[in-house]
Amino acid sequence: MVIGAGIGVTPVASASKSVVFHKWRTAVGEVFPNNGYFYWVVTHRDVDSFRWLIRLIKDCQDEVSHQRSKAASVYQHKFEFHIFVTSAKNPKPVKLHIAKEDELSFWGARTEEGGIAKAKGPFDESTLYSALKCPVFGEVKQLGNVYVHNGRPNWRAEFARVKAYHPESTVGVAFCGNEYIAKDLKRQSAAFSNVEQNSLFRLHLENF
Repeated sequence: MVIGAGIGVTPVASASKSVVFHKWRTAVGEVFPNNGYFYWVVTHRDVDSFRWLIRLIKDCQDEVSHQRSKAASVYQHKFEFHIFVTSAKNPKPVKLHIAKEDELSFWGARTEEGGIAKAKGPFDESTLYSALKCPVFGEVKQLGNVYVHNGRPNWRAEFARVKAYHPESTVGVAFCGNEYIAKDLKRQSAAFSNVEQNSLFRLHLENF
């Protein structure tokens, strides 16, 4: 579990790119980490400041889709990217039309350039951007392996879900962000760890 809030999302971006484009692409059989759960908490007003991350998330989804189209074994890797949009007061739908020549300045550079044909994920940057600008209260918008939530995370529910996927396992939890989320993650890591069950959540914090 790699978690970032606000500007603390930079390690999430680096980790997702490293896991998807390097670890999983070059691995044969088991690899560490074998699964990736990524979380980004962002206030609604700051979404436009992170358009570069929207492109990176799209690139990661495309790469995972491409790897799965080439080898069924890649389906063994759990890949999820959860985005929690907070303080979205009366959001309005956004229709975005970006000319091809303006894509680089609007979204930033792609993770990889090249003319190799690849399988693509089931959404584009504009679709994800629109979902972030107008998150639906009480609903989760799923775009491939990307999930857009309106509001703050329920960390207890997230830890319970990950533990159900990986019982009797050690799960790394890395966080970069504010101290309030850090305290909650510390509580949940302790609550869901059980030495007798060989279940452990190892927490690594970087607060600001």
